[in-house]
Amino acid sequence: MLKLWRKVTMLKHISKRKFGSFVKMTMLGLALLTPFSITATAENYKVSLNKTQILHLPAPAAAIVIGNPDIADITIHSSDTLFIIGRGYGETNILALDSNGQTILSANIIVTTDRSPNSVRIVNIGQGQETYHCAPNCLPSPILGDHLQFIEMYSSHAEPIRSTSGTGSSSLAQTANVATNPAYTSTPPNAQFSGAPSSRPIFASPNSRPAPGVED
Repeated sequence: MLKLWRKVTMLKHISKRKFGSFVKMTMLGLALLTPFSITATAENYKVSLNKTQILHLPAPAAAIVIGNPDIADITIHSSDTLFIIGRGYGETNILALDSNGQTILSANIIVTTDRSPNSVRIVNIGQGQETYHCAPNCLPSPILGDHLQFIEMYSSHAEPIRSTSGTGSSSLAQTANVATNPAYTSTPPNAQFSGAPSSRPIFASPNSRPAPGVED
């Protein structure tokens, strides 16, 4: 009886070892057969209002989309480096895909306020709030949340810089530059050309008259 019990116990140990080896070999085979894919990262990025944060992507991106550019905007420096700018309070998201359409980044962007110790906020009853920056003299420094008249009076209306890529080595940055900068897509209405004659054809209207001294 004792011998029979020992044989049964040995068979159980052998079966466990064989089963464990079988599972390991099966998992290894599946790993080798599964195509390689980049794992998407899911994170939360916190950006202060009117400030910039650098974001390094885990791999070069072919397409980048942000949910609400009024909350957070992006400037493309290269295919794997972005600048995130806080434009307004709230939360939005950013997606980045590689050239194969795989998601390399899926993250939330939260824009919050980061008040400076020199920032002073004045609340006028019935009119709204106004923000001043005192270092040490107090000057108007309107931010989101101040009343509209104060913002319009003291806000700068300069055109924001859309790309900081100076070398032009990244095709992604070049595309963003052309798509967002009107200088690349249109000609000013009052533009004047000088130098070599233009190669574009000149069309005369039916009612136009020849210049003096010029015959038809």
